[in-house]
Amino acid sequence: MTNLNKEDRFNVVTFSTEVRPFRETWSLADDASKNVARAFIDGLNAVGGTDINGALAKALQMRPEPVVVKSGDTSERWRENPYLVVFITDGEPTVGETNPDAIVKNITTANSAKTCRIFSLGVGIQVNTKLLDRLSDDNGGARDYVTPTENLELKISSFYTKLANPVLSNISLAFEGVSAHDMYPKQLPDMFSGSELVVVGRYSGMKQSGRQQITLSGTSRGEKRTYHYACAFPTFDASHEFLPRFWAMRKIGFLLDELRQRGDNVELKNEVIRLAKLYGVLTPYTSYLVQEDETLAIRENRAPVGGRRAAADGGGAR
Repeated sequence: MTNLNKEDRFNVVTFSTEVRPFRETWSLADDASKNVARAFIDGLNAVGGTDINGALAKALQMRPEPVVVKSGDTSERWRENPYLVVFITDGEPTVGETNPDAIVKNITTANSAKTCRIFSLGVGIQVNTKLLDRLSDDNGGARDYVTPTENLELKISSFYTKLANPVLSNISLAFEGVSAHDMYPKQLPDMFSGSELVVVGRYSGMKQSGRQQITLSGTSRGEKRTYHYACAFPTFDASHEFLPRFWAMRKIGFLLDELRQRGDNVELKNEVIRLAKLYGVLTPYTSYLVQEDETLAIRENRAPVGGRRAAADGGGAR
């Protein structure tokens, strides 16, 4: 709560055998409300089960309606703060709906308009990481985990600091004069103060020579924001040799996430192996022999150690 801004409103929802909010209405993030909330949290006992579905459903139901405010002229506009749910758990679902697939479906359906961002923080080694990953990925958020050897207070503080100052949400990219595809991440995350957004992809179909325009669009505090950038899309450029492998690593990461969250798929696995062999990326399905730098070995008048680099199908995750 220390990182909440004065303009923020907050609530706390506890979930064990039953789901119980701190208050039925939203609280301003002033000192008085935060002190009462801290006392409420200090009085909690970790007993009973874990109703993940009920807690998230309650959080989505509590989403406040946008507030109409008067602008400087006589018109009216909608001004809306981002609605963020920070979900912290140290266990798996044991009360209410316990099937992870059903939980993801229920919450994603309830948030079908994508008006809520779910950020998950798993604590300890008993959490269902696949469930938390899917809940956050499918609902425009992010996830992080705290191991027993890490400083819990420091990790949570860093997590909240990132979310305290949203800059741009509902982000999209548009390209003029060129066709962009195979872009990662697939769903562009919200941007927060101090964060960066790195998007990699491929392009083709240049309609004309010269610099083309990229348009970045999003929402900031309920207002539409648009930024235009002129960028060159050369037919060939060898000055950034790291980019093809960087793109391949991002795509492989996406495919591995799909395999981990949704189960084994032969086509996805084969694509991971193909890209790993082509771009020299280590994955759970490939193994490599590392070749010593030939130039150094020749300079020292000896044969390089190791032989040629090779990739092989590992037959499954190891």
